[in-house]
Amino acid sequence: MALSDTLHTLRLRNYFTRTFIPRFQSLQNATSQTRLIVMLWSPQSATTWSNWTKKALTELERRGHTVFYSEQLGVSTSMRSKKGVEYRATDTLDLILTVQSMFDPIGDVQDLNDMLVVDAKMLLFIDQAARDRYLYEFAETELAARYNNIESFKFPDDLQQTLLLDKLLAKLNVMQMVKYRAIQNGKNWGLALPPENNSPSSAPTPFRYNLLELYRLNRDELETLLDSTTLFILAYVNQMSKITLRTLWQDMKLEEGQIQPRMMRLQHGKLLAESNGNVIVTDLGKQLLKDVGL
Repeated sequence: MALSDTLHTLRLRNYFTRTFIPRFQSLQNATSQTRLIVMLWSPQSATTWSNWTKKALTELERRGHTVFYSEQLGVSTSMRSKKGVEYRATDTLDLILTVQSMFDPIGDVQDLNDMLVVDAKMLLFIDQAARDRYLYEFAETELAARYNNIESFKFPDDLQQTLLLDKLLAKLNVMQMVKYRAIQNGKNWGLALPPENNSPSSAPTPFRYNLLELYRLNRDELETLLDSTTLFILAYVNQMSKITLRTLWQDMKLEEGQIQPRMMRLQHGKLLAESNGNVIVTDLGKQLLKDVGL
């Protein structure tokens, strides 16, 4: 069901369609134009992988990203004797898209427990049938909780049905939002950006800060901007100045399981607060809405 179908009042629906949606679409467009410099590190041991890699490279380039395959940067040779986390040319890249059938080529158990894949700027996509997965369970759980930078896939089904590519693009969309917000809001994040990083649409250059670390530090804000329902809750409360939680639920007509996690994110991120039985937007929340024209 579309969010617009759940809204209780005509005033609310009009605000959603006439104001919120155009602003949200503008945010999405700006984010999609924020280009990344990435390296794709994937197997080439079978035709299925070779074909998938070609499709992935083509789609990434079509979206405006600067893409290298590992062999173009001389990585494949060095990685025959080293773990992936030892690759240290990350100053030339925003991210390494690591697609592997096992964890071991990426790093030892302790390497991943120590979050070295974050230092290496890696998004991980690991075969769900990886024989060594049980050894890396702790690291997998911690990486997902802190950095949201790991996904599993089913081979060969997810390659043939484009599901793996979809997962990869979804993760990149998040990282584009991180880079976009860092450029737009770097001062408030405590970042010192050189002039060449002042425009998301300028010629792509590697970002001087680790996008994964920026995501961890600003996750609530970023996830709010990525999810239209969460952002709309924030915008609606701001429109009302203050509102009780009960009235908000009635107006939004969302199930508790839909609204409660979003309210928790907004409050955890200090974008919303409760005061005398009412929900109000904080100064931080107001600034976020102002940044996106709401």
